[in-house]
Amino acid sequence: MQATFYYNKSDKRYLNKSIEAKYNNIPIEVLEPSSVIRPSLRVSSGLIGQGVNYLYVNELERYYYIKDWIMENGHIRLECEVDVLMSFKNDIKKQNVIVSRQENSYNLYQVDPKMVIYNTPVYRVLKFPGGFSNTGYFVLCVAGASTGGI
Repeated sequence: MQATFYYNKSDKRYLNKSIEAKYNNIPIEVLEPSSVIRPSLRVSSGLIGQGVNYLYVNELERYYYIKDWIMENGHIRLECEVDVLMSFKNDIKKQNVIVSRQENSYNLYQVDPKMVIYNTPVYRVLKFPGGFSNTGYFVLCVAGASTGGI
């Protein structure tokens, strides 16, 4: 198998990573037992340097974060974890979805327990323009958006 090693500057939450290629077509060996999600890979120690934290495995068609470097007998064992967002970026972009939470565009009528909305009552006491009659009491209650008048 072969891999391309990168330096990744981006946060894990970003779909499009800002990566800089460091070493191309480096032979790697998958150590067994291993998984596609969290593989253990072996690389000859002279082929890559310390300035990498990300890689792409051609045969698996996936990007991986390098979680740990372990030196063993002239080789480097890399403990990796798949980057699902970058590995399946094209498939994710093709999806037609309804986004229920987004930082700039939101719907106040949608119930979202993570979005804090304050309901603060506003009380105003105003004189009734014509006064009140002596025959009874009046209660005036107005609800809704302010139009900027009072």
